[in-house]
This record gives sequence, structure tokens and C-alpha cells, in this order.
Amino acid sequence: MNDPSDSLHSPQRKVPWGFREVLLLSTPTALALLSGTIVRFVDGWMVSRVASYQFSAQFVAGLTSFVIEALAVGTLGVVGAFVSQSVGEGKRRRCGRYAWAGLHLSWLYALLMLPLILLARPILGLFEHGPATHALQAMYFRYMMFSLMLTVPARAIEQFFIGIHKPGVIYIAATVANLFNIGANYCLIFGKFGLPRLELQGAAIGSCISWALQLAILLSVFLSRRFHRLYGTRVGRTLRWRLIGQIVRLGLPVGARLSNAMLCWNIFANGFVGRFGPAHLAGNGVAMRYGLVAILPIVGMSMAVTALVGRYIGAGRPDLARRRTHTAMIVGAAYLAVISSATVVFRKPMVVFFARQATAARSNPGESPPTGAVAPTEEDLADPDDIIRIGSWLLLLLLAVQWFDTANILYIGALRGAGDTRRPMIVAMSLAWLLEVGGGAMMVALLPQWEGGGPYLAAIFYLLCTSVYLAWRFESGKWRKIDIFNRRKSQPTDGATAAAPEA
Repeated sequence: MNDPSDSLHSPQRKVPWGFREVLLLSTPTALALLSGTIVRFVDGWMVSRVASYQFSAQFVAGLTSFVIEALAVGTLGVVGAFVSQSVGEGKRRRCGRYAWAGLHLSWLYALLMLPLILLARPILGLFEHGPATHALQAMYFRYMMFSLMLTVPARAIEQFFIGIHKPGVIYIAATVANLFNIGANYCLIFGKFGLPRLELQGAAIGSCISWALQLAILLSVFLSRRFHRLYGTRVGRTLRWRLIGQIVRLGLPVGARLSNAMLCWNIFANGFVGRFGPAHLAGNGVAMRYGLVAILPIVGMSMAVTALVGRYIGAGRPDLARRRTHTAMIVGAAYLAVISSATVVFRKPMVVFFARQATAARSNPGESPPTGAVAPTEEDLADPDDIIRIGSWLLLLLLAVQWFDTANILYIGALRGAGDTRRPMIVAMSLAWLLEVGGGAMMVALLPQWEGGGPYLAAIFYLLCTSVYLAWRFESGKWRKIDIFNRRKSQPTDGATAAAPEA
């Protein structure tokens, strides 16, 4: 690849768009994320063959657990910024130390969140769904809280590989783990090859095992002789509170914003849309599963933008950082245009793919549930025709959400790479509670005849306002003055804070 960094310190040279560079870095990352999402998609399809209320329970519990995980995921996202800026400055040995600081922080966070296992039933009880749905939600949530010991450390190591521009490692690890997950879930959900039929619990167990496999692969590559020689990946195993403090200082606003966004979306999806009955809950669950498959490549592109912006700022070329962000916007819009066209044409068959499984499940009432399972009631069960009708038009509303969310995700990635995280957090969190939650509650109260469409319109307006603000924030160029290593306030004491030219 023709690397623009060969002449990074020649500002007079015409700034290239760098489409190839953006695609080469973002594609493996997007594929890794998409690989995991497709497995969750297949996982949900398997569960939908059991019953629609189990499918809904998995969706609600998974979304609720990610509110907790998102705080760590967002915070650790800045590890890539520290690593990429270190690469841009030519200080590769500093990269391993920041990766280890992220690992230590992730394990500390996972330990702190473990007590939430005991609060699963009251937390999920806030949504007031049917008794069988609630029992399964609590069970699945407990497994997800336990799995934080595996998923959160993996996010820290992934940021290291993104920061050094080696996303292919992430893709390979995700692919191997996800292929294993499909087989394990098939056997445990349906009780194949002599294993017990565990249904939704089997999906949870299979996922935990696959996440352990993915973390093991990432760590084995990270600690390999080659990467230790280049990036010092074996020398940072002792706790370095100063580096952890730098990650928390810069990353906590990002994590708080992401966790708050997921909390508000959880209230929106399960509290506002889900309150209109099990058909709305299941139909929205189907729509959002497709929406997640569509939006995660944009998330992968955002991670690439973070690494590129950090690299070029570290090399003293903010003009290239700005241009790469604009390139990602163009690529993201072209991608979403293709996805939107396909969704508009095939939206009904897409929902039928899940809903027809519920029909098959309800036609075999004689099949006994696993031991200890709560029998479903009318509050849990939904008519498949209603799921298809509701899910089809919610998919269209979700498309509008994704257009504005794409701009948000990419601008947030660029600002994160530059270290501009606090002000965007404050504005985004304020708008989420005011417009998405407050506006959604108002639509439910004043226009209940619009059903789930009312809250969706409030969410669209919230994302429109947020995207306008983030676009202004980035294009104003305030991020050019930020020094993420805090070198202006302290003298360097070791290689992790060695002085370097400021962007």
C-alpha cells in the first residue's frame, strides 16, 4: 500500500482522499464485528425455533447487559487512540504498555460488575413483560454478566491490534470462535449428540465458551515473540496506575456516553415499544437484529477512523486526519444506501424468516420445556402474523435511525482518536434523555394510537440533533489543540510519556 505517512511532515503536499487506506483498515475490523453479529443472528434464529417469547427474552436481556458492558467498551476504545498515536510518533514499545493497562482495567471492571448477577430479576422486572419471558431474561442476563470476564478483556486487546493497523488478527480470532459458537449453540439449544436440550440457556453457555476461545486466540498472538519484539507486549504485566488513569481520564466520557446511549435505547425498545404487547416486543427484536447486522460495519469503520486520526495527529498531520474522516463518511453513506435499498424491497421476507419459526414452535405444544422453566402465558405469546406486520414497518423506521446514527458513529470515532471526548459526552447524554427518552415518553402518552412508531420518531429527531452537533464539533477543529498524553502538565518519566512533537 502506498502509505501517506511516508511524507507526513510535508504539509504542502496535496492531501489525498485515501479511500484504499480507509477500506484496508476498516474492512477486517468490520468483518470481525459482522462475523460475531451474524453468529448472534443465527443464534437468535435457532432460539426463535423454540418459541417467540424465548427470542424476545434473549433480545431484551442481551440489550440490557450491553448497557453494563458498554461503559467498559467505550472506555477501552481509547486504547486504540493511545496505541495509534504512539505508532505515529515512532514509539512502538509504548503500545504494549497501554494494551496491558487496558487489560488490567477490563478485569477490574468485570469483577466490580459480578454482583449484578444477584440483581438480575429486579433489573429485568422493570420492563413488566410476561412471567416466562421475565424468568428467561434474568437467566440470560446472569450469563452475560459472568461473560464480562471474557468479552471486556478481548475488547482491550482488539484496540491494540486496531491501533497498530493489524485488524486481520481480530477477524481470524472472531471467525474461529464464531464457527465454534454456531456448532455449540446448535447442540446445546436443541440437545443434539447426547447433550441435554437447554434451549435459551444452551445459547448462553455456548456463547460463553466461544468468547473464552476468542480471548485465548487474541492473547496468544498478542504475547507472541514477534509482537513482543516490535511492541513490548510482555513487559507491561505489572499494574501501571498512571497509564490506567490516562485511559480512564480520556475514555470514561466515551464509555459513559455509549452506556447512556444503550440505556436510553433499552428504555426506548423494551419500555416504550415493548409496552404495546409481545408482538411489538418480538417484531422490534427482529428489526433490531437486522439493524445490528447493518450498522456494525459502520462501527468497525469508526474504529478504523479512530486509529487513522490518532496516527496522523501523532505524526503532525491533522489535515490527513480530517480528510480520512470525510472519506469514511462517503464510504459509510454508499454502504448504507445499498443496505437501505435491499431492506425496503425485502423487509417482509426478512421478518418472516424469524416469525415463521414461532408458528412452528406454537404448533407443537406437547413438547415439554426444560426442567424448571416457567410455562408461558398470553402475556408471553404473540401471533406470528402480528409480528410480521409490526416488524416490517419498524424496519423502515429503523433505516431512518441508522442514517443519522452512521454520522454520529463516524464523527465520534474521529473525535475519540483526537482525544475530544468530554464535551461530546455531555451534549449527547443530555440530548438522549431530553429527546429520546423524554420525547418517547411524550409520544406514548399523547399519541398511543401510533404505537411503536411514536417512540421511533422521537429517536430519529434525537439522532438528527446529535449528528448536527457532532459534525459542527469536528469541523470546527477544536480537537487539534488536544494532547492526550498530557505532556503540557508533566515532565516525562519513562518511555510511556516521552516527549514528542505535538500535533
